[in-house]
Amino acid sequence: KPLSIREAADRFKASKSAISRHLKSMKLYGKPDFSDNSRRQPRNLNKSEERAITAYIIWLERVGFPCNQLLIE
Repeated sequence: KPLSIREAADRFKASKSAISRHLKSMKLYGKPDFSDNSRRQPRNLNKSEERAITAYIIWLERVGFPCNQLLIE
């Protein structure tokens, strides 16, 4: 006997809606509906820029300047 959506959700610790979405995708496209990065909002900063800003914030704190949004922008 195949698993029900509720049983599968309980067994695999997933939501019923996620199980349903994957099943629907399997029926329509033959593959599960895994999210990809193309749906996500693009990052404003790359890793290098993020590290530079973090280092700047740490430096400001060390030299005694209170860090606020105006200093960072």
